[in-house]
Amino acid sequence: MKHTSLKSLLFLFVFVLTVLPVFAGGQSYYCYSPDDIIQIRKSAQTSWGRKILDRIKTDIAERRSHDLTVPVVEGGHIHHYYCDKDGQRLTFDWDKPHAHYCSACKTTYTHVNRFDWAWIYMVHRKNQEYLQACMYAYMATGDLLYVNYIKDMLLDYASKYAAYKEYNAARVISDKHSGKAFAQSLDEATWATYALPSYTVIKKYLTQEEIGKIESGLLRPCAELLLNRPAGANWQMWHNSGLAVLGVALENDSIIDVAMNDPVRGYYALMKKHLKPDGWIDEGSPNYHYFPLQALIHTADVMRCRGINLYNEDMRKMFVAPIKGTYPDLSYPAHSDGWYGASVLSELPIHELAFARLKDPVIETVLEHAYGMTDRTAYESLLTGQDIKPVKEPMIQPSYCYPQSGFLCLRSGAVSSVLKFGGQGIGHGHPDKLSITIHNGEKELISDFGTCAYGLKLYLDWYRNSLPHDHGNRRL
Repeated sequence: MKHTSLKSLLFLFVFVLTVLPVFAGGQSYYCYSPDDIIQIRKSAQTSWGRKILDRIKTDIAERRSHDLTVPVVEGGHIHHYYCDKDGQRLTFDWDKPHAHYCSACKTTYTHVNRFDWAWIYMVHRKNQEYLQACMYAYMATGDLLYVNYIKDMLLDYASKYAAYKEYNAARVISDKHSGKAFAQSLDEATWATYALPSYTVIKKYLTQEEIGKIESGLLRPCAELLLNRPAGANWQMWHNSGLAVLGVALENDSIIDVAMNDPVRGYYALMKKHLKPDGWIDEGSPNYHYFPLQALIHTADVMRCRGINLYNEDMRKMFVAPIKGTYPDLSYPAHSDGWYGASVLSELPIHELAFARLKDPVIETVLEHAYGMTDRTAYESLLTGQDIKPVKEPMIQPSYCYPQSGFLCLRSGAVSSVLKFGGQGIGHGHPDKLSITIHNGEKELISDFGTCAYGLKLYLDWYRNSLPHDHGNRRL
């Protein structure tokens, strides 16, 4: 009996040493911990979690109904995928890479290079969503079919990615801002942030040959690109997020060190420079708060495996403070380079992730109100392990001021008036100081229309001027 117990203990000791490797500081390399996967699997067995898993499987099936071959040509710029006549975003059609339809003016553009290249951009984005869906499906079910789906696509990318030329948005070979699969390093970094955690989840099932192909053909070239594209503000926040994932995937702490500790462009330096005391990132609009916040929270999530805790008061503040600035329907005014109709409803995945990690009651409240208006479908919801009960009433809040970001929310019940008195928004600011927006609880009565796609002539000719913004003195 003693002999059997000793053998069991010896087996357990060997298992810990060989199957659960320990790296510097007692940490290992992962994007999702064993506890995360246990939680995802438990959530997927609940009534609300099964609905999310069904949605994931539907998304995978829809993607697999189209050609899975990775494009052999570099992608373009999404801001070029808009109608020249009316600024409407063109309709993506899997079967028409050279024909692009505008639903507003009923025009079909054929064999226009910038539209064709933007169509390839869309394919890469849909592949990103597919890899993420397959990753969650595997973590929720343990079905190795999804591992094979991820492996096949990553190997296809690895066979083509290194050969992509480095182009910028003007389709010019250039160092500054250039990407490979995309026309911007910014898009390369967002793709890496969302698509490449799938590699870390399935790596244990890959052969050494497959690991070598994916790392040499995709991960290292992508990391090299981002390491050599110094940027600032939201661009660099996304570069750092991509590098954090790539550093973990490649088990390379030197890459992680650049992403976190570079004195000019590392995570800590950017937070010190761009996070205002009132909780907003200084890009001048809700869109340009939440856009880099996606990068920041995914950096935080990946860095847990290296013993780096970024789920701190700054992270909590970046979620909680902007919630206090919403209209009752959870939408925002379109300040500066913000898109009209910006809303918490568009950012539910990162709010779910923030709630899973921070368990903040304010974030829980906004999720309750959000699910009174829309279904709970975000994959990240499975990490929370918690059912969210919908609240169908509008979210009524008191007046609130953001002194550093420069706007004031005056409220009387469901009626809100937002007065903008400052905030430059770095490169995304507009001449919209002293502008006013009014919301009656259901819709805006006086609006700021924010921006259009940057590739359109209207952007500089109209939106970046003073006239489009509803200033109070115009009505006197």
